[in-house]
Amino acid sequence: MPSQTTQIITYFTRKDWPSGVFQFEDILAEAVESALSLPGIDRDRYTEANIDRHWNDVKKLLERDPKKGLCPLFLIKDEYSKRVSSFLEEETSLIPTKKRLLLKGRSAFLRKIDGFSYRKYEALGCLVSNLLGADNILLTPPKNEAGIDFIATIEFGHNAHYLFGINGPLRLIGQCKKYATPVQVDSIKEFNSTLQDVYHLTQKVVRFIPAWFSTAKGPIIGWFISHSGFQKGAIDRAKNFGIVLSDSRDLAEIIAGSRKFYSLEPIDKRLLHLNEKIASILQSREI
Repeated sequence: MPSQTTQIITYFTRKDWPSGVFQFEDILAEAVESALSLPGIDRDRYTEANIDRHWNDVKKLLERDPKKGLCPLFLIKDEYSKRVSSFLEEETSLIPTKKRLLLKGRSAFLRKIDGFSYRKYEALGCLVSNLLGADNILLTPPKNEAGIDFIATIEFGHNAHYLFGINGPLRLIGQCKKYATPVQVDSIKEFNSTLQDVYHLTQKVVRFIPAWFSTAKGPIIGWFISHSGFQKGAIDRAKNFGIVLSDSRDLAEIIAGSRKFYSLEPIDKRLLHLNEKIASILQSREI
């Protein structure tokens, strides 16, 4: 079962925050009642006893998110009195207005992703690859896929050729885990073993590798996507192996902020398009 901190943060990241300034104690009490199912007196006692701990948890999150390229949830208005406001509801110069308005939909996309099956989650990796610029994209068959959930190639821009040469494109091997808990280090080790099989085109994986991937000359990158994030040991091991890690918050931010993904339509229509795109990928297995 996810920790209390994880459940509280999960609640915060899925909520549509209005404009205005909030007392952290009030929004924590709301999260405790909803996420931890502690109403009334139990809610108030828990909130009072744990407010400092969860305030520090949120501050750590606000420090980590910009380092990952994510817009933070809150702006701290007053550290002493623990008052915050919604980052995306503030007219700030930190991000362009159009981008900020698009990102208001990220909590809705995240709630939609929460309800995906493991197979839809794998198709989501294909869709996000496409939004990031991938052209050739393949969703592998369900089960018995040798540890590969999707395969894609992304062409380099002209300037990138100075680093990667002219042979490109970047070749992605993706794995997606729709787990309720963070991915552990053993899963990263297994995925690295899969990447070794891909590097050497062993019999285990060769039947899943399309010709457009095996004949390309660009570098091969492993991309591991986990709905509930990663344990610290898994993060450290992935860094050593050169594996890119993402979670569902990353994916929701990419989709919500993408001008390529029906950016002129309201969020309810964009969510419908997400369902349609996922269904199309599952049917054709290619983009």
